[in-house]
Amino acid sequence: MRKYRIQIFGEGDDHPQILDCEEGEVITDAAERAGILIRVTCANGGCGACRAEVVEGMVGYTGPVSRKKRVDPATGNLKYELLCRATPLSDVVVRPLNGWKQKKQKVWAEIRPNPISGGGTTCQ
Repeated sequence: MRKYRIQIFGEGDDHPQILDCEEGEVITDAAERAGILIRVTCANGGCGACRAEVVEGMVGYTGPVSRKKRVDPATGNLKYELLCRATPLSDVVVRPLNGWKQKKQKVWAEIRPNPISGGGTTCQ
């Protein structure tokens, strides 16, 4: 299966977050897997919370999406894509309108009895 490179720029970002997205995989799912949370509310292409400008590349859709949410109100032209249903058809550079945030990494610690102190615990 083919993989595409997705670059996600936030507002004012000089450097993108970069991730791989499998062919047919929804961009927001690939982003979440990579620890990037793009705002999604309905996940069915209707509300527009996941709107993004595709700066480079092309996307397709896994199902129908709202045409109204893809239109630039200033020009009346199609300008935005809805990432909750968008799948890459090429490498893609996107700029979400509602930003994104990095998921906090999980930190796992193993707690064991401390053999030196005769009690207590250590964290490793």
